[in-house]
Amino acid sequence: MKRPFLLWKRGKVWYYKLPNIKHYLSTGQTTRKAAENYILDILNKERASVPKRGSGSVDSISSGRQTTGMKQQSLFLLQLVLFLCSNRV
Repeated sequence: MKRPFLLWKRGKVWYYKLPNIKHYLSTGQTTRKAAENYILDILNKERASVPKRGSGSVDSISSGRQTTGMKQQSLFLLQLVLFLCSNRV
């Protein structure tokens, strides 16, 4: 499998380039293996921060639950008021 980055050594330091980045960026590492691990850590952090397809955002899900709960509570209170008012007469 082809790696999603390029490595280039200048002097003692390894540099990397991703497909969406125009310039090479420093890894700060002096060995190729350490530079590869550094880049893989960066890529894993990026992938972990991106939400998966098909899953709604946490805010929209939680706000939907709150809205449903508030509607149920309002309906219960309305039924309670109607019940109490009908028993008075």
